[in-house]
Amino acid sequence: MMHTSPTAFAAADLGASSGRVILGVLTDGRIELSQTARFVTPSVSITRDGVDELHWDFDTLIASVAQGFDVAQNSGIEISSVAIDTWGVDYGRVRADGTLLEDPYNYRDSRTDGIPEKLFADIPAAGIYSRCGLQVMPFNTVFQLVAGAGQPGWDLTEQVLMLPDLIGHWFTGVGVAEVLLRAGREVALVTPDLIVGNNLSRSGDLATANARLLQGGARLEKRTVLQRATLGVAEVHDRFTGEPRELKAALVVDAGHRLPADPVWRAVPGAVQVGDSVAPRSVFEAILEGRRAALTIGVPT
Repeated sequence: MMHTSPTAFAAADLGASSGRVILGVLTDGRIELSQTARFVTPSVSITRDGVDELHWDFDTLIASVAQGFDVAQNSGIEISSVAIDTWGVDYGRVRADGTLLEDPYNYRDSRTDGIPEKLFADIPAAGIYSRCGLQVMPFNTVFQLVAGAGQPGWDLTEQVLMLPDLIGHWFTGVGVAEVLLRAGREVALVTPDLIVGNNLSRSGDLATANARLLQGGARLEKRTVLQRATLGVAEVHDRFTGEPRELKAALVVDAGHRLPADPVWRAVPGAVQVGDSVAPRSVFEAILEGRRAALTIGVPT
């Protein structure tokens, strides 16, 4: 039997109450797991303008994760890759120099009380659900963003990163959403709408989001519908005229509403399904499946 050299991986598994870092060592097809750190996910209460706020103690969280990674790195086997998995909904505001504007809000903070009802007065709940299929919970990211829209600091905010990306950014300096464009890859964003990010106009982020995409080099394909994906080509048509076109594409990520029986992906040998195209999924489950699928085909996530 041929023996292979051990390959090591480290993963931070963070929950809203506690977290841990796991070292996995793969040898001869067998993986051995060991825990290198276990800790409470820390929160901190502050008072701002007479209002009590609940935030995550980000510095302590990062230090706990780093300690676990350090132990893994000192195991005697070179770490091949690192993964970070956290709870959803919470985010951090990052300045242009990469520093954090403030500790991220804890989703248990009361600032979203009554926000869903206020938002639904402007945007019907059915309209939001048709876009993302999210169950209405007061701590959803959209409600947190609405609650925080009037707070100071947005003029200093360069990026808003969800917790997994924020922690990855802290260790690497790169937010996942920027990887493809910064790597010089050509990116086309296809939308059936007349503008990209239609609902961002409600929050005032529409112009900024489009400017960032354009400055990053993304091509915006508006009023365009994906018809079919084949090897190397995305077949699309104009939403209003029906005129067909072809877009060269080494990879197509279809983030629209797809059911298991949908024919769009069937024409592509080896196409990977995730999310609701497999079975009903939560947003967290769908994103996690998408990341795993991207890793299997070698796409940066």
